[in-house]
Amino acid sequence: MTTSPKRIEEYLKLYREDKSYREVGEVFGLHGSTVYVALKNAGKLESRSASPRTSPDRIEEYLKLYGEGKTYEQVGKVFGLDGNTIRMALQRVGRLESRRTGRPKTSPETINQYLDLLSKGKTYKQIGEVFWLDENSIRSALKKAGKFELRSKAIQNSSSERIEEYLDLLSKGKSYKQVGEVFKLTANTIYGILKRSGRLESRPARRQKT
Repeated sequence: MTTSPKRIEEYLKLYREDKSYREVGEVFGLHGSTVYVALKNAGKLESRSASPRTSPDRIEEYLKLYGEGKTYEQVGKVFGLDGNTIRMALQRVGRLESRRTGRPKTSPETINQYLDLLSKGKTYKQIGEVFWLDENSIRSALKKAGKFELRSKAIQNSSSERIEEYLDLLSKGKSYKQVGEVFKLTANTIYGILKRSGRLESRPARRQKT
């Protein structure tokens, strides 16, 4: 069924108020895909760029949150969007490059995020990719925050002696989460360390001895 020009304009009006296809559809008792198809058939999908997602005020809000140490994903959650949508919005208005070459974020929250990723075995380069920064920026941010030396502690978490302690607790029936709580680490960190060291398969064998 052909959608009238008037209804198309109503869809666009709501969409430009930052409504999603699903939200627009709910207003008219339709599925979001129905709204999408109607706009596509009418040749109006390009009007998506007119959304407040890329208005000057909204772009500044994105950048402000990023400046506070938020990632694209975290900024997106504030507005009910995914991280890629935020990245694309910045790219369309030519602000993506400034984020990539921007100064590293040194808020306590972000520094802790860097350290958490280091404890999980991530390299400076890998952490930089998460925050759209180069590895030297991450290293510099940690140095300025006086936390650079904690990298060695993250490395110590995967020493041979420490791995044996993890395995010993696992052999006693402890879960990854419980082992992590002993060493103030997450279950995923324990799992990742054992996997990287090639000792992950040792867990079931040790538990069978009890």
